[in-house]
Amino acid sequence: MTDLFTDFICTLALEISCESCSRICKAMDLKTSGDSVIRLLTKRYKLQEENKCGSVIGVDDLAFKKRYTYGTIIVDEATHKPVAILDGRDGSTLKE
Repeated sequence: MTDLFTDFICTLALEISCESCSRICKAMDLKTSGDSVIRLLTKRYKLQEENKCGSVIGVDDLAFKKRYTYGTIIVDEATHKPVAILDGRDGSTLKE
């Protein structure tokens, strides 16, 4: 996968959704699945430098794969940038 292709998929997935991104890619004869897009985004997120957390945060849950895999996202409210993405969406995950 080329860097240009990877950038395109990541940008598209962040603007719409991973499954929609994979459907658009299939229409363009770019073979990828929704799960592959999720893995690509997760890999790219882990390579980024760790963000500092401000004094006000936002917390929300999200589905990596509906009815199967869930996570929690923490966002800095001042910059509106993600600080962390955690596995699981229960209170014990957030507490840790």
